[in-house]
Amino acid sequence: MGHHHLVRGFQGFSPKAAASQKISLKGGPNQVYVYNTVSGLQLAIVSRINVAKGVKLVQSWCHLGLFHYLPRRLPLPLRKTTRQISSPTSFTLVSICTGNGIPPEPGSDDLVCQGAISPIPRVNFTGLCYADSDTGLGNTHRFATGFPPGVTAASSWNRELLRARGFAIATEFKAKGVHSVLGPVLASARTVGGGTNFEGFGADPYLIGAAGYETVLGHQGAGVQAEPKQYLGYDGQQYNRTFYSSNIDDKTLHEIYVWPYAEAVRAGAACVMTSYPFVNNSQASQNAHLLNDVLKTHLGFQGYTQSDWGGLKSGVAAILAGMDQNMPGEAGVPGEFSYSFFGANYTRAVHNGSVPESRLTDAAVRILTPYFLLDQDRNYPRVNLADDPRRAITDAQRQTHRTLAREVAAAGTVLLKNTAGKKGLPLVKPSAIVLFGPAAGQNPYGPNQYGYGQDADPDQIPLDHSYSNDYFTIGFGKGTLAGGGGSGSTFYSRLVDPISAIQQRAAEDLTLVDWTTTTNLTFAKAI
Repeated sequence: MGHHHLVRGFQGFSPKAAASQKISLKGGPNQVYVYNTVSGLQLAIVSRINVAKGVKLVQSWCHLGLFHYLPRRLPLPLRKTTRQISSPTSFTLVSICTGNGIPPEPGSDDLVCQGAISPIPRVNFTGLCYADSDTGLGNTHRFATGFPPGVTAASSWNRELLRARGFAIATEFKAKGVHSVLGPVLASARTVGGGTNFEGFGADPYLIGAAGYETVLGHQGAGVQAEPKQYLGYDGQQYNRTFYSSNIDDKTLHEIYVWPYAEAVRAGAACVMTSYPFVNNSQASQNAHLLNDVLKTHLGFQGYTQSDWGGLKSGVAAILAGMDQNMPGEAGVPGEFSYSFFGANYTRAVHNGSVPESRLTDAAVRILTPYFLLDQDRNYPRVNLADDPRRAITDAQRQTHRTLAREVAAAGTVLLKNTAGKKGLPLVKPSAIVLFGPAAGQNPYGPNQYGYGQDADPDQIPLDHSYSNDYFTIGFGKGTLAGGGGSGSTFYSRLVDPISAIQQRAAEDLTLVDWTTTTNLTFAKAI
């Protein structure tokens, strides 16, 4: 998958500029690496050519003023970024790489970003706000559109709808002041009970890659960073997710699991989020083969890597393995004890030589570059995720997005079997329609529930637990289910259940509509 990242005639360096940039060349077995010796930033990779020939080629291009780095689909504004980090201290750079703490629990008055990087005003950096999810604003934030889940959108096999959906979601994120969508999910849904299956695009690697590619283009076309996740070997398997190891042979790794991320990188993704488990017995967030070798070298990824919340298990080892940003920046139990693998420990590691300063610079540049690339430093909306209508809210809903959501839902609805004639579709003024099953009707607890845990019925457990409690119920056992639970859950402002929709349409033809939402098959048969 090697790319030739050298492009002629685009803001080229003059010989004088080349000298001032102090460009250095390092030859590998099959590649030439081009570095800025001041910042330590890797400017380019020339692959699939003779190394000696490649060195001469780059030197001649620098001399002729024809050299410039242009990653495919993502022309990074490197000069602006390097100018911004030329003066800050290592402490300041570390703050760009470290989240500012565990977010407040859902439902609290001060619920803001799912994760954030603090602003640095003196370098014109207003900070970064991260939020879920792939179906619209996550954590049940309100006053935004609830879109069909990724698995529904992928079922449409429609690239245009996938990109339009990604663009619409990101447009609402931007209206709320969020800089980055924590998605799309590119995990393979090979575990039936996987907790992120609804956010992802199914189990077909080609489909996942195509859907991820279009979604990344949609998100970043709206000026919001896209973060494909969770890299790698995480199929949504929640049980003991930070302890098991996904052992994958090299062929399967590249052809099944890496392929969707190769497509996301090709689309110019700003960030790649790592996963929770071990991969071949090496923790994903500190797996040098996955991060440095496969992602940053083989795929030529120039964005930044980010740990999933609570997924980071080390400091120096992870940094040297290619981890650029720690989210949420703290570990431990809120209110009891907390610590950070990055933060002050990162600064200390740089000062004592455990981490080269060039590695810190590289991480900061990778993080800041998409921020400037997407013009997030220029008149970007202020963060406002307030949900209480008595406060000054930002309503990001759009009628066009409502229409799009319905179109995606319709296109993603799959008819598994149809018998032509009076017993099949389309229905032509039928005399009667009967609906069966709990998913046909409304959830007695409302269309939107939030929580973590395994319990399915809110009757079984009080609802006043902290969101960090494993037994806080979801309540997804009854009624129409539009999405999934956890941090990726989206608030659906006007969820229409099948019974209500069919009754409204049937009334035009005076069609009889009968239904039961019971799971009692004997009673259902009597209906």
